[in-house]
Amino acid sequence: MVPAIVRESIFLQTGIEGTVMARKKNEKKHFKFKDMKVFGSLENFHNNSKNYRIVFDESEVTYVNVELQLYNILFDEEPWEATYKVRASDYYSDKEMCLVEKELKAGTDQNIIYIREGWGNTPDRWWKKGTYKWEVFIDDELVGSNYFYITNNGPVTPTQNPYFTIQSIRLYESPQGNVPRADRKYLVQFNKDTTRYISVELDLLSKMTSEQYFPLELIVNFFNDAGQKKGTSYWFEHISDQRKRIVLDVGYGAETAGFWFEDQYTCEITFMDNIIAVVPFRVGKSDVLLEGEPVWLSLEATEEEDTAQAAPVADTISLEDARKELDALIGLTSVKKEINELTTYLKFLSLREQKGFDEASSKFNLNMVFTGNPGTGKTTVARMLGKIYRAMGLLTKDIVHEVGRVDLVAEFIGQTAPKTRAAIEQARGGILFIDEAYALTDRGDDNKDFGKEV
Repeated sequence: MVPAIVRESIFLQTGIEGTVMARKKNEKKHFKFKDMKVFGSLENFHNNSKNYRIVFDESEVTYVNVELQLYNILFDEEPWEATYKVRASDYYSDKEMCLVEKELKAGTDQNIIYIREGWGNTPDRWWKKGTYKWEVFIDDELVGSNYFYITNNGPVTPTQNPYFTIQSIRLYESPQGNVPRADRKYLVQFNKDTTRYISVELDLLSKMTSEQYFPLELIVNFFNDAGQKKGTSYWFEHISDQRKRIVLDVGYGAETAGFWFEDQYTCEITFMDNIIAVVPFRVGKSDVLLEGEPVWLSLEATEEEDTAQAAPVADTISLEDARKELDALIGLTSVKKEINELTTYLKFLSLREQKGFDEASSKFNLNMVFTGNPGTGKTTVARMLGKIYRAMGLLTKDIVHEVGRVDLVAEFIGQTAPKTRAAIEQARGGILFIDEAYALTDRGDDNKDFGKEV
């Protein structure tokens, strides 16, 4: 089988649209150019990677960073040293924004050498709307350059996108060279024995028609049912014709069938570091055509979604306000991420039901275990979760009934079950929060302890 190949639909033209340029003729004998990427957040990910992107908004950007990757030709042979310079400049005026000069020391244990530098300040202070260029020099010779873009149309959030709205998302099978639109067959299930690339046709309605240019960067990730990443595709287009409608195609797969296995998948489309759409699809034993309107999950509120939901109770806060309360908590980054992903998936299931898909058989567990030291916000987050579930219509109340071992476990035979049932009834319609739940079963094999009965 031919290894998977990403069909990256990137506009690579002369001028500012090129994403990476490396002067390989200037390679040194002790290193070879590998890659050069731009990123914002300093957070580390799998395999020493970053959250790479080249388009930022003034309101969100603090530091813009660049990463140069080099193959160390002298790996496992001898160390070497060099001087590198990292320069950022305005593309049009060549005004220098920063210049960093440092010594590079490459050891014999480094097969890949990373140079990472950045520059910036607090949001809306240093980087203003414009087009910029990173350049990296080693011993005064240009090794690589990369462009990045700053816009000022406002931040993108899970519920608000000031740049465009999604008109439709449809999936189709294609070879590496794509398929003319008139010949496409849009599918919800793909035949594993014939599918090569699974391609995404994305139809957008631009809100940027008054802008002279609009740098559009999209990252498309494909995941299997277990949440494992199948692949990533990338789209960048420098839109300068002020068009209202933007239709683009991007896909992932291989030149021959056999790359896609029978499973359920999702396609996640990310823009400005936010997931703006999730598209479900299956790979099975046959193709299944799309009938009716395409289905995808978008957190941006629509009139149809508002009317489909039951009328809110007067004392219920909106989902957006509930999430704002959660985001206002200090720290708890991983917890916030997990809850946001959970609410996104739950809304996705709700949308599928509204579109006629049978989700009644879906077994999805909403129970959670909060672990952490005293005072780390476990109870506070549980209360927040009650508000979020209530706002989504999953609960009839946003109460969080808190109990502990003493509220559930009795001293004598036959008394524990009634106490437990009473606590469940008090919490019905809301959330039952068991504080220090481990205390129910930490008494060993004591036959006189009824904690296990709970």
